[in-house]
Amino acid sequence: VNDPIMGYLSDRTNTRWGKYRPYLLFAVFPLGIFNVLLYISPDFGETGKYVWALLIYIFWGMAYTATNLPYGSLTAVYTQNPSERTSLAASRMFFGMPGILFIAVVTPLVVSFFDDKKIGYPVATSIYTVIAICLILLVFFTVKERVKTISSERYSLREMFCLLYQNKALLIISSAVMSEGGASTIRVMMAKYYFEYNIGKPELFQVFMAVVIL
Repeated sequence: VNDPIMGYLSDRTNTRWGKYRPYLLFAVFPLGIFNVLLYISPDFGETGKYVWALLIYIFWGMAYTATNLPYGSLTAVYTQNPSERTSLAASRMFFGMPGILFIAVVTPLVVSFFDDKKIGYPVATSIYTVIAICLILLVFFTVKERVKTISSERYSLREMFCLLYQNKALLIISSAVMSEGGASTIRVMMAKYYFEYNIGKPELFQVFMAVVIL
């Protein structure tokens, strides 16, 4: 739901910074706040914690989409060369993998410096969040939207969803991506608990993540 709405908004955005770059500047700070709040567990009771987690995760998802979708769309307005666009998109995904591996390996080490994990995880997340905000702002200030896109057709959100449901090829690809993403997420999340509670060796989770990413 978030992605089509964000695409709809960004396509209709026109500022002196371009279509997509403004979102990197304004959405990154709410994303950073919700990123840290995800790892804070207030003493609201069982029901209160559930509501807290639900709301924070929804708001985080919205802020993430508002940052990540325009960020990924920059390749389309940075160059018109299809080969360069492919290289940019591939590089973004390729170099993201070492980042995931770094987080998986380093986070338990950072958390281990604290007696209470409820303190360790927010501290580790805060460090990553500050680094991420600096890097996203670096993209905002250094990347320029060189390609001016002019669209003669305007679609409403309802028309866009109707077109989506009529495009069988896109539905198949979207279903495949959703299935793969869901399976990958479930595998990683289950592994975290599996190594900690079933095997009793949580340190093996880092090894597992290294193998998966490689």
